[in-house]
Amino acid sequence: MIDWKRVPWSLWLFCASLLAGWVLVELDTHGTVAAKVLFAALMLAWIYYLLKAVWWLWVFTVAISVLGAVLYAITGHLDLFGVIRSLAALVLLLLPATRRYFAEDPPAAEAGTR
Repeated sequence: MIDWKRVPWSLWLFCASLLAGWVLVELDTHGTVAAKVLFAALMLAWIYYLLKAVWWLWVFTVAISVLGAVLYAITGHLDLFGVIRSLAALVLLLLPATRRYFAEDPPAAEAGTR
């Protein structure tokens, strides 16, 4: 179970940005219904387990944010909105409150999530 009061504001903001991006992707794409449902389930699970403080998922999310920023820089497309979005996500994930949230020991009942 998620301890909703322990979740830092920075992680709430990051998850809100993930949710907003997911909605934009759902509205802009013209794929099959099955693909849209699968993508929605993936994003909701990702957000849920980030809020649940699954450490390896946080590390993976940080790695994806770093990769996104590096790819924007290397490809030279310099989509300003994309660069700002990637850097903002990285900052939110690496703020001290977020790092502490993922560094704390999980409750005894959920010790297997780490």
